[in-house]
Amino acid sequence: MGELRGDLVRVLVDTLIPPATETATAHPDLRLVVSREVAPGDYRPLPKSQPRRVGLKRDMKKVPKAPEQIQLKTGDRVRVEVVTDRDGYVTVFNVGPSGNLNLLYPDEPPAPQPPPVRAGRPLHVLDVELTPPAGRERLFAVWSRRPLRLDQLETLAHESKAKVSPSTARPAT
Repeated sequence: MGELRGDLVRVLVDTLIPPATETATAHPDLRLVVSREVAPGDYRPLPKSQPRRVGLKRDMKKVPKAPEQIQLKTGDRVRVEVVTDRDGYVTVFNVGPSGNLNLLYPDEPPAPQPPPVRAGRPLHVLDVELTPPAGRERLFAVWSRRPLRLDQLETLAHESKAKVSPSTARPAT
């Protein structure tokens, strides 16, 4: 049941990706890089790969491009880097295998409001560790002109039937 619920939530979260028919200038260019900690304070970027195809499909329809994948293990400590092409605010979260929505950046209240992210300057989300349960996850960075509030993410989660859980990680800017 947990795996099916997680799969359903990931499918619902994939609907957040804008359709390819929208113009490229309508959305900021965001780049996500995940790096594994190989020694204290030393991070190495992880290679991305296309997901494996499982099973045969009988119906033919146009589908969005599958997201790139990164292979990690439970217990890996990672750094998430986000770079955008315009000034604004960035919110980073993931949807785990159980369907939980986990806020990774900014820190939750009562932390002060984060400063805006500057175009072309990387934002590093540190002290992120993969915890059980193991499975497929989605990592998202959302750009906005104003800070995105946690309750706005909670509303999104409730609309998609996801559970919201606070991040145990304390990212730094």
